[in-house]
Parts: sequence; structure tokens; C-alpha cells
Amino acid sequence: MDAISFGKIVQIREVLLKPQAKGARVIRFESGDPSFAVPPHVLEAIAEAGAAGKTHHVPNDGIPELRAALTGKELL
Repeated sequence: MDAISFGKIVQIREVLLKPQAKGARVIRFESGDPSFAVPPHVLEAIAEAGAAGKTHHVPNDGIPELRAALTGKELL
């Protein structure tokens, strides 16, 4: 088992866990497991998207409408 390397996502997660363990604010999205509680309005949007059939992977460069909405937004 020692000869098997971790995937890149797992490697990224390991790097992010170190500062988080020291109390740094780290927002993680890897492996589909956010490091924060999901707000109710986001859960509602997820349910609506699922009901609309948006249940498949998105393009590698993201969802065009979401990219457009994020343009100019200050991210924390």
C-alpha cells in the first residue's frame, strides 16, 4: 500500500488541513465536502437544481451563468 500515491485532490486536502488545524480560516471545496455548514438558501437552490435535472458534471471551466454572476464579486 505504501507504493500507492494519493490523488491530487487528497494531496491538496492534506496541505489545507495543516493551516486549518492551526486556526486559520480555510474554505475548502475539495472532495465535495465543504468545511462549513451549508446555508438554507443554498440547500433550497440545490433541491431546485436537482428537480430541474441539473444532476450531471459541469464543464471543466465552470457553469457559464455562474461565472458571469461571479464576475466583479468580491470573494471572501
